[in-house]
Amino acid sequence: SDLFTNEKLKVYIKYIVREPISGANISVNIHNHESIHVLSMEDTDSNKQLLGKREPGVYETIVEVPIDILNKGTYYLRIGSGAGGMEIFDRISDFSFTLEEATEYQEKRHRAGIILPTTKWQLTKIE
Repeated sequence: SDLFTNEKLKVYIKYIVREPISGANISVNIHNHESIHVLSMEDTDSNKQLLGKREPGVYETIVEVPIDILNKGTYYLRIGSGAGGMEIFDRISDFSFTLEEATEYQEKRHRAGIILPTTKWQLTKIE
């Protein structure tokens, strides 16, 4: 589907923990059309306690993907679960989206690069 850079992309993930486990994570990864790994996020990024024991149960997690830093183009979303990069429990790679610049002036359309963050510049006239 098509998205604009000013829109929000939220990923809802429902998963089951069948037995107690430690060191596991849920991840969302983004690759571009050239298969370059652009972005990697894990549920443990903002909550290190999740690296401890996860009890059996059904869980839902939601993450907002920061698409506003990406250049226009086609991207592929991969969702996974695993333990410390050593063991993969599940991986889903069936999602893609095309990102278009949303601003009226399209001031970023001439820029190259995959990541286009909006940065603050401080201008001072010195003479």
